Amino acid sequence: MNKQNELNEHIHTVWHQIKHAANNEDWPATQQAFRRMAGLQDLQERSRLLEEQIVGLLGNTSLNGTPVSTQRTPPIPVDHPDRTRRGTRRPQELRIGTHRVAIGMNNQIPIATANWILKQGGTLPRIQNYVHPNNSGFTASAQTRRLDDGSYMEIGDSQDALIQKARKLLNACGYRDVTLAVLLDDGTLRSG
Repeated sequence: MNKQNELNEHIHTVWHQIKHAANNEDWPATQQAFRRMAGLQDLQERSRLLEEQIVGLLGNTSLNGTPVSTQRTPPIPVDHPDRTRRGTRRPQELRIGTHRVAIGMNNQIPIATANWILKQGGTLPRIQNYVHPNNSGFTASAQTRRLDDGSYMEIGDSQDALIQKARKLLNACGYRDVTLAVLLDDGTLRSG
């Protein structure tokens, strides 16, 4: 089996793992499979580009002198509904005023913001379905995390929503004039 077919087999296998994990509502396994899929698809794209570069350098002949087809090898079809891959831009750093915090996950944006407020001597207000003094009062599907003061925060949202929630929390605690920004791994700076 050549390396391209082997890579396509791995991609096909991971798609089945994603479907299985999602059907079983095993979200950590689903996320892990999606990360694996992103890595495999990146490898597939790099492999295709490398093939094209080699063909360009050799003038449509291989190293041993035999003709090389310039046709692209289509990836194996997978049963993913839209077949488009959305780029993931992960956060690298949270900036609150002049304070910098290294982060790697979207859910760390509001957590680090709340813990920064606590370190400034502030107290967190109770905000419906967002911040509570104990781990109750959230919707049944809420993903919560414990903060430094023992209160809980709901962190299961999109990157945009989490940035806006962090801004909302800063405003509610009297830090309206403090800037909030998230540096993403592609160099983009998102403000809240």
